[in-house]
Amino acid sequence: MRPSELRKLLKKGRVRGARFVAGDWAIPENAMIEYYTRQKMNRTIQDIVWDITRAANWSQYFDEEVLLANKLQFSTALGIAIDLKYITRSEVVNDGVTSSGYVVTGKGMTACEKRKKGIR
Repeated sequence: MRPSELRKLLKKGRVRGARFVAGDWAIPENAMIEYYTRQKMNRTIQDIVWDITRAANWSQYFDEEVLLANKLQFSTALGIAIDLKYITRSEVVNDGVTSSGYVVTGKGMTACEKRKKGIR
């Protein structure tokens, strides 16, 4: 990652666990970047499923707050993403900094690639 890109993410507060201390950034080793969710009217569960899948595919941090979802929406979308085998639980539990607790599967990677190309 370019330093300028990292500085932008730090200013936006998207680097998990990073703190500005004594005029410099302290960034935890293996800190994740928060997934960026575009605000959209009438977000559906399907939108949240895709955000979860993309975030896992890009190794970015996600939770209900990051995805702008309530607990029910998030747990429903998470269950669907797991049932579709787009994501699976990670061996590393969600610690809020270095892991969201889930990883993308091969099927999830393929689905992201197809969606990116406009194939549904």
